[in-house]
Amino acid sequence: MHKSPRFLERLSYAVIGLAALVELLGPFMVRTLGYDGFHALMWIDGFPDVLSDGVWYPHWLPDGYGRLGSLTFYFYPPLAYFIIAPFRLLLASGDAISIYHLFGILATLASLITMHYLLRVLHSSSKLAWLGALMYAFSPYHLNVLYIRSGPAEHLAFVWAPLVFAGLFKLLNNSKSSSGFWLLGFSWGLLLLSHVPAAATVGLAGLVVIIVNLRNEYWGKVSLVVLAVLLGSGLAAFYLLPVEHFRSLAQLQYLQVTHEGLEDQLLSVLDLLHGHDFSVSGIGFVQYLVVIVITIALLREWRLHGKKNDLFQQLLWVGIAIIFFQTVLISRPVWNILHLTQIIQFAWRWGLLGSLLAAVAFAKIVQERSRPLVNWAAIALMATALFFGIVTDFNIRVHARDHQRTPFDPPEYVPVWADSSKERVIQFALAHEGDPLAQDTAGHHIPIHMLARQSNLMHFTIQVDTPMAVVLHHWYWPDWKAWDIRRNQEIAQRPFKDGRAVLELPAGKSDVLYELMTDESEKEGRSISVWSLAAVLVVTVVIGLSQRKKT
Repeated sequence: MHKSPRFLERLSYAVIGLAALVELLGPFMVRTLGYDGFHALMWIDGFPDVLSDGVWYPHWLPDGYGRLGSLTFYFYPPLAYFIIAPFRLLLASGDAISIYHLFGILATLASLITMHYLLRVLHSSSKLAWLGALMYAFSPYHLNVLYIRSGPAEHLAFVWAPLVFAGLFKLLNNSKSSSGFWLLGFSWGLLLLSHVPAAATVGLAGLVVIIVNLRNEYWGKVSLVVLAVLLGSGLAAFYLLPVEHFRSLAQLQYLQVTHEGLEDQLLSVLDLLHGHDFSVSGIGFVQYLVVIVITIALLREWRLHGKKNDLFQQLLWVGIAIIFFQTVLISRPVWNILHLTQIIQFAWRWGLLGSLLAAVAFAKIVQERSRPLVNWAAIALMATALFFGIVTDFNIRVHARDHQRTPFDPPEYVPVWADSSKERVIQFALAHEGDPLAQDTAGHHIPIHMLARQSNLMHFTIQVDTPMAVVLHHWYWPDWKAWDIRRNQEIAQRPFKDGRAVLELPAGKSDVLYELMTDESEKEGRSISVWSLAAVLVVTVVIGLSQRKKT
């Protein structure tokens, strides 16, 4: 072996180790979280509180928007916060930032293990499987999600993405179809419950793998892949069905593409040259550069000795698909015309697949003893991670406006009856944060006697001299129902002009039970999830018995 490849190999190992050390030390050095961090901190505090009230799946977070309430988990995948909740409940004296960092470290280590598992499924040696897993777990995109954007849900997606591909490859292997089926089904469901844009990204790449494998002997396996994905989606039905049912009632248009809201990957190069904020434009550019380098490495290896190697072909096509979506489909003119949503729009989300692809390429191609170009790619990838941590002193900011720390969700989780301007709705919530629960339509305080208050219900008595419209300090939402216990009848309600709920109360004393009801879509979603769980287990057993008979 020439000295240069050996030197590059050792240097790449050292850089991977340094990147891992930097990221593991990150929680002890980071002074602030990224631009989505204050949302995550609010949800880390609020989600366990609702669970403590006996609500197994919190939809309504009562402290959002200054106690007007938040629709967050009608629409945002809940799994990360289910996982965080026990830590928050057990470490009640700890602050939310410490809980976030603890979850971040544990999820990073979990992604290390799942990537190692994928590489072993692909028959990498143990040594190279661990090195590839380190490369994946401590990639610069991982650092971006943890400390620049601070999104625990997308961070959790790193854990499931390798398992989706492991299940896919095992399912396409005749001797491992049963384990591949349940692994693909469960990991796909968990990915959907963690982060939908990441699931879309992984799903598109998985589709490329399927297309590459469309040979005659694989047609039967493709039907099993489709069934596993459908049942995995069914596992997430308790979340997905309410999203579909209620999406017209929330201001989700803020998830749509805007002319100012995205970074075009090619324009990021110009932004960097002009000295613009590296943490915005640079993220996209770095991921773009890294994926191109890895794809060039794959092309070179495939031309040299990989034309007959299925793995090289699969990696090649996945890499080309990533480049295509990142440079063509997501370029500014195209998404301006198509009005694509966030599932496709944020090109830097392809960094998840870029890091996964880089890890697999590293572990497999180094094993084939053609090292130099791949090692240079590894060095570039890990040096970028070090740059993020060291040059920015782990105090990564994006815009000055992100220093704002308010107890409010993003405006996409506001009911459609509220103000359609996201700036004005936040200003409204700030101005009315200290309002009493009940007022008349002119804004005068109406006294109430609170008998019980939990996350999903309020029980209070209120007395008015004449029939009156009473405005509650609470967003109007159709599944919040009001009952007059004394008169045994439902109280009519409607949205006020600012989006708050209005109760039409008769004269006299009313004993009001105001409660969030379970919608039919939620009940149907739970049923589908239970039946999908049973179906995954049954089909797995049937496949296993069929394989046993054949042997």
